Amino acid sequence: MPSDQHSAPPDQHGALSIPLLASRLTPPVPRGPVLARTRLLRRLDADGAPVTLVSAPAGWGKTTLLASWARTGAVPAGPVGPVGSVGPVGSVGPVGSVGPVGSVGPVGPAGPAGPVDPAGLADPAGPVDLAGPVGLAGPAGVGWLSVEVGDTGERFWAYLIGALTGATGTDGGSDGVGGVAGRGALVGLPGPARLEALAGMLAAADRPTVLVLDDLHRVTEPAVFAGLEFLLRHAEGRLRLVVGARTGLFPALHRLRLTGELNEIGPAQLAFTDDEAADLLVAHGVRLSAEMVCRLRERTGGWAAGLRFAARAVRGHPDPGHWVTRFGGDHPDVAGYLRAEVLDGLGPGELDLLRRCAVTTAVRADLAAALTGRTDAEQLLATLARDGGVLHQDDSDPPWYRCHPLLTDLLRTEVDRLPEEEVRDLHRRAADWYAGHGWPAEALRHEPLAGTVRVEPVTGSVPAASANAAASANPAASANPAASTNAAEPAAGLVEALTERELTILRYLQSILSNVEIAGELSVSVNTVKTHVRNIYRKLDATRRREAVRRARELRLI
Repeated sequence: MPSDQHSAPPDQHGALSIPLLASRLTPPVPRGPVLARTRLLRRLDADGAPVTLVSAPAGWGKTTLLASWARTGAVPAGPVGPVGSVGPVGSVGPVGSVGPVGSVGPVGPAGPAGPVDPAGLADPAGPVDLAGPVGLAGPAGVGWLSVEVGDTGERFWAYLIGALTGATGTDGGSDGVGGVAGRGALVGLPGPARLEALAGMLAAADRPTVLVLDDLHRVTEPAVFAGLEFLLRHAEGRLRLVVGARTGLFPALHRLRLTGELNEIGPAQLAFTDDEAADLLVAHGVRLSAEMVCRLRERTGGWAAGLRFAARAVRGHPDPGHWVTRFGGDHPDVAGYLRAEVLDGLGPGELDLLRRCAVTTAVRADLAAALTGRTDAEQLLATLARDGGVLHQDDSDPPWYRCHPLLTDLLRTEVDRLPEEEVRDLHRRAADWYAGHGWPAEALRHEPLAGTVRVEPVTGSVPAASANAAASANPAASANPAASTNAAEPAAGLVEALTERELTILRYLQSILSNVEIAGELSVSVNTVKTHVRNIYRKLDATRRREAVRRARELRLI
């Protein structure tokens, strides 16, 4: 196995080499069960575009997918395109040990094969070696670079040259570019001559080169993206870039998208299907009914990290089906991950907007402005959808924005920490906005949580009968007047009165909805619902839902 760090001695000009970590030039070995996602691997295999962008927020399985694909070495043949589509790829022998920076040592014997898909789920068409030793050069002309924070121009190019020389089999001699990483790597960005040398090396290689750049969103210097675009243009169709990132990245992507030379894989494609979710759960030792698998997949939105957290948490649970109905973004592992990977990276204004908008299931810019009082709500929403992948933007005009369901759960726990009057004010603002825009049912859903019940027509175009019909169809709005307006006065037989929120949730307890579903209906966290249910049971002297409903009917609360 190669050592983890390699550096070359000072070159003839006295410039010191940047030490290169072999672990950054090797596809990482995933921990735990890995699902062979055949449909996505085949999509990567079949792609002939010069650039493939796998873009999604944290936890969607970008690195795992790209590492599994890179380790197979199964880069297919394809015609050379005008910018850099990949042509025929030859096979390579076992990779030897790593020499000085940017060079590959003599070919050594192949290491023992790693375990084949510890999940036992590898595609029968060909097992994926996830643990065999790999040096700087990836298999079958594939170079790998894990980008890190702090990769400035000089450091980025030193690592990129190491990845390319390994992938192309360049020996690092004085007539090649293997020594570039040692000469002047610390004195600035690579100049035109160096980029031309790299492009020439790629064009002259005996096989096309595929370069996987994982977490490229960590690079912020425009010169890096300009250099990558230069290589694509001048490598004579012998370079393919496969990029994993959380954002859309450099401007050249817009031009490539226009010319059909960009293939994109996003959250919609990365999301697990029901069958994939079931296989992943089985790999973790969890078996659920098809109905419960579907329910869990819907709760997680097919998010890989969420499914893995759920699989670990539910394993060994005496009633896994019941547990699934309670799983949400307030689960400690999920909440910690989302805070660290998503919320901690947001500015105060962005976080405040997301938190206040969480009282609704989706927002438009004008609704967000009404909820937050911010004049820049439209700009913040667009930025969060475009750059951070935090929000999903639909194609309506004006667009609606929606958070991932688990992130919505977490944000609603943040809302619960606000003063009660502030929470009521948010629901009041939401109710007023919906009423003024012709959505009476949505307005009625928020009014009980705002401490108001509307009995007059919600808008001039909606007759009172319609509003009343909507109220009767909505448990949150179909209270008897005494229960809504005199919540502070205990009913006969009660020592302590139910609050307005408790009365609202009490009406939902008559239905078959779970606590998670009630939380979704009311745009609050599931923990909030659980707390109110416990209070309802205590005040009604009940121990279960049916008993609480029976007691409430006896007291004419519902």
